[in-house]
Amino acid sequence: MLTLEFCSVLSDLSLQIEENIPEDGEELEKGPFKVRGCLLTVFERLDEEFLKVLKELDSHSFEYVERVQDERKICEMLESLILYLESTPAVNDRGLMCRAYFKKIEHIYYKFDVRVLKKKRVSITHLRLQFHNFDDV
Repeated sequence: MLTLEFCSVLSDLSLQIEENIPEDGEELEKGPFKVRGCLLTVFERLDEEFLKVLKELDSHSFEYVERVQDERKICEMLESLILYLESTPAVNDRGLMCRAYFKKIEHIYYKFDVRVLKKKRVSITHLRLQFHNFDDV
C-alpha cells in the first residue's frame, strides 16, 4: 500500500523535519538529515494550488475531469502524511493534528461515489477515535 510504503521510507531515513530547527542547524548533505519546515504546511499549500487550478477550469471540460481525478492522489498523500505525523512526536501537537484531520474531512465531505462513502464511514470512525484519544490526554 502506498501510504505504508511512504511511512516506512520516512521512518527508515535518518530524517528529522521540524519547524523549531534553526536555519543554521539544518543538515541537508549527510545523515542524520535535519530539515526545517512543516510537512502539513507544504501539503496545505499544495492543496490550495490544486483548488486554484480547478477553479480556473471550465467544469464541463475534459481537462477539468482529468484534474478532478487527481484528487485521489491528493487524498492518498494526505493519508500518508497523517500516518507519518501519527508516528512522530507531532501526534502530541493538537493544533497540528486537528489541521490534518480537518483537511481530511474537507476532502471526504460531499462525495457521492459509493466507494468513497464506504471509505468515509471508516474514516469518520477513525477520526472519532482520534479525537476521543485527545480528550483522554
